[in-house]
Amino acid sequence: MGGGGFAGGVRAGSDQCHAGGVADQYQHLQHGRILEFGGWHSNKLLEANLYVDVGTLYAGNDVTFVGRVESNSLPAGWTCVAVIKEFAPGYAYLGDTRAELVGGADFAVTRYIRPGNITQ
Repeated sequence: MGGGGFAGGVRAGSDQCHAGGVADQYQHLQHGRILEFGGWHSNKLLEANLYVDVGTLYAGNDVTFVGRVESNSLPAGWTCVAVIKEFAPGYAYLGDTRAELVGGADFAVTRYIRPGNITQ
């Protein structure tokens, strides 16, 4: 099957990223405890997505996403996955299938997309 792809690299920030404008107890922790001065770390999850939306083009078929991770320089504790998402018409999320990406390794993820559903 044809489809979209990505070339080049993606760079994620470090654990010093600041999510939000106020250093409060909800947003910032270090080693599981709140800091009063300096050394703040974000207490939020970041989900950054790069995707191709092919609409219903592959509905009623197995969709396979394959590739190779040439390198992975994410900091310890960060993860990256390849994912195929399935949506009902109107983009109601139905589920996804994932494969963890490991530097220097091939990956493959396959998901059956039910007839009439949308693939990302």
